Amino acid sequence: YSTPLVHGDVVYFIDQKVGNAVRLPKSLEGKPEVLWTAQTAKDRYYASPVLHDGLLYAISRKGEFSAFDAKDGQEVYREKLLLAATEKEKNAAYASVTLAGELLYFAGMDGSIVVVKPGRTYEQVARNTVEKSLRSTPIFEGPRLYVRAPEHLYCFGE
Repeated sequence: YSTPLVHGDVVYFIDQKVGNAVRLPKSLEGKPEVLWTAQTAKDRYYASPVLHDGLLYAISRKGEFSAFDAKDGQEVYREKLLLAATEKEKNAAYASVTLAGELLYFAGMDGSIVVVKPGRTYEQVARNTVEKSLRSTPIFEGPRLYVRAPEHLYCFGE
């Protein structure tokens, strides 16, 4: 469901069963090399991951946010971001993880934008909410954050 992430000659895939890192071959005759396979939250990953300082960050549709070590696939931590998923409504996160400056941004179906500091320990910096559900990925232009809701375009910043 999510778009693979390419960094150098390694491709990272996150899906509803496992995460993978695969080294691409150096030639058309070569074979890809699986570097690691990791267990993920048993859920769909619509959002594409982000790689930053050796950690791969991913969020499932139910809002399970994980950080994986990009070298070996070990899960560093997993946190529930509480972006509206319930037992009846499984969808919380469709928007891809966004890295801007030194922070990660997540948009949720409840209208939340959760801001997390990257690193080996989970640290939520902020949570902001608009009145509409958010399915699109936040983007940045200079000091401004833009996020599209079904009938609105929001801009935060200077």
